[in-house]
Amino acid sequence: MLSTARASRTSDVRARISSSAWEALKTIMFLIGWQMSAAEIRRSRNAVIGLSLSSITLPFVTGVLLAIWLFHDHARVNGHHVSELSFVLFVGTAMAITAFPVLARIILEHRLQMTKAGTLALGSAAIGDVLAWCMLAVVSAVAASDGPGTLLRIVGYSALYVVVLAFVVRPLIKLLVSRATRNGDVSPLLLGLFASGAFLAGYVTNQTGLDAIFGAFSFGLIMPREVGRSLEVRVRVPMEHVTTLLLPVFFVSTGLTVDITKLGGSDVVEMLAICVIASLGKLVGRTGAAVGPVLA
Repeated sequence: MLSTARASRTSDVRARISSSAWEALKTIMFLIGWQMSAAEIRRSRNAVIGLSLSSITLPFVTGVLLAIWLFHDHARVNGHHVSELSFVLFVGTAMAITAFPVLARIILEHRLQMTKAGTLALGSAAIGDVLAWCMLAVVSAVAASDGPGTLLRIVGYSALYVVVLAFVVRPLIKLLVSRATRNGDVSPLLLGLFASGAFLAGYVTNQTGLDAIFGAFSFGLIMPREVGRSLEVRVRVPMEHVTTLLLPVFFVSTGLTVDITKLGGSDVVEMLAICVIASLGKLVGRTGAAVGPVLA
C-alpha cells in the first residue's frame, strides 16, 4: 500500500513537471515566432519550401527502408498486431519530423533568429513539421482503416485558423498595442494578454490535430515587429526569464519517460540504427538543399 501511494505521488509530480515544461515550451515558441523576420520569410519563401521538402523526403525514404527491416521484431505492440503498412508509414514519418523546439532554442540562444540562415532553418522546420503532422493523420487513418476524413479535417481547420489569425487577430493586436501605449510606455497587462493568446492559440491548433507549439509559434509571427524598448522590457524580457528558468524542466520531464534499462543487445543495435538513419537523413537531405539559399 505504501508503494502504491509512493507511485501515485511520483506520477502526480511528473504530471506537474510535464505541465510546467509544456507551458514554458509554448512560451519560448511564441517568443521565437515574434523575433523572426517576417520580411525575410517572404523573400525566401521558395527556399524555405524547398528546404522543408528536401528535409522530409530523404529521411522519410530511409525511414521506410529501416522500418521494413524492423517490422519482423515489432509486428505486435502491447499484444496487438500492427499492419506492416501502418508501421512503415509511422517510422518513416517519425524520421521526417524535426525536433522543432530544440532547433528553435539553439537558434535563439545564439541570436540567429533574425539572420537569413536562422530564418531558413526555422521556417523550413515549421513547414516540414506541419506536413509531418498531416502525414501522421494519414498513418492514423490507415491504422484505423478510416477514410481521408481526419486529414481533411486537419487541413481545413488549419486553413481556417491561419485566415482568422492573419485577418482578424493580427489587426486586433495592433489596435490593442496602440491603445495600451501612452507616452512611449505600454501597459503591463499586455504581458498577461499575450501569454494568454499564445496558450489559446496552442489549444486551438491542438484541437485541429496539430501540436500546440505551432499555435504559439504562429501567434508570435503576427506580433508587431516595430517593438519599442518599453514593449520589450514589459513583455518580451519577463517571458525570456520564465523560459530560461523552466525550459530545462522540459528536457527533464522528457528524460523521465525514457527507460533504457529494459533494452537488450538487439534493441541497442536497433536504437543505434534509428539514431544514425535519423541523423544522416536530416543532415544529407537538408545540407545539399541549404547551400545555395544560405550562401546566396
